[in-house]
Amino acid sequence: MRTVPDDKKFVIADQNRYPADLVCPNPRGWYHSVANVVATPSGLVAVYRLSDSHSAVSTHIMVAYSSDRGRTWHGHRSISHRNVWEHNSVWVAPQLSRLRDGRLVIICDLGHRTSGDDWPRLAVWQQPPRGMSNHLFWSQDDGRTWSQPVQCDDVGGEPGYIVDLSDGTLVYTRTEPVETDLFEIPPPPGYNRYHRNTAVFSDDRGKTWTRTATISDDPYHGDAEVGIVELEPSHLLAITRIGFANGAFGQPSHLIHSYTTAGPGTSPNSPPSTASAQPCTNCAPASCSSPSATAGEPSPATPSSGTPPRKWDSNLRPSSGMNRAAGSKTPVSQ
Repeated sequence: MRTVPDDKKFVIADQNRYPADLVCPNPRGWYHSVANVVATPSGLVAVYRLSDSHSAVSTHIMVAYSSDRGRTWHGHRSISHRNVWEHNSVWVAPQLSRLRDGRLVIICDLGHRTSGDDWPRLAVWQQPPRGMSNHLFWSQDDGRTWSQPVQCDDVGGEPGYIVDLSDGTLVYTRTEPVETDLFEIPPPPGYNRYHRNTAVFSDDRGKTWTRTATISDDPYHGDAEVGIVELEPSHLLAITRIGFANGAFGQPSHLIHSYTTAGPGTSPNSPPSTASAQPCTNCAPASCSSPSATAGEPSPATPSSGTPPRKWDSNLRPSSGMNRAAGSKTPVSQ
């Protein structure tokens, strides 16, 4: 692992870098988390959550700026505040992206919480009577001003960064709770829910988010906190955290590839595309499933490990000449 020298590490925020009118309810001081940085023509912009603790009762989405490539930071301020007493809710995990048109966008999940509530597991928090939702903040001037939060779903679930695909589609991921009766030993109350992960798409540059695709739906993986990257126009890669049994058996990562076959002129009513796939030769079969051939080409022979090639199916139809999707159901590990 490459080590970053100490003289290349710079502090974005500490106990002394916040406006004096922000009063922390924790006498031990502020808790900083979920830091994000993007580069703009005006310099670097950072977004982070400022709260009283990890299991917060008072939260701020903060912004800060650097004009010297991250060596010093200034202008720390809150663009949105939620607490359990006034708002019955808290901000959880803000994620910042810069789009190809220059706009900045933050997506953050908001969780219902009163002063008498605990900080529950995600699969419990998303259920009534609590509930979560995801919200967007937009900036068109390199982060100097921000919109009010705009709700984009009523699911929440630790959304991933918004990714700007090469065809103009925007996509983020979210975790959704699903009940199951597959576990042989009855789990404690609430633990019969696992994490399913979904990609959410916008075809109008972030105005609406109505199209979805399942990335991973497996009770024995429980993939959560998923990030997506576009490796090339027809190839998406999702990277997950396996949250099975709330991490009781470790929390490895899972790589899920999506290849698409649709090209220009493909009918929007065409069937979903598929791609032959097999595990990466340099990864454990249970943790990575990488297509070994581009869509439409025959898959190679079964690898020596004995793991058969897999099919990755998209549940999206082609749009704008491309079938955009990510993932499939993952085989259950025995």
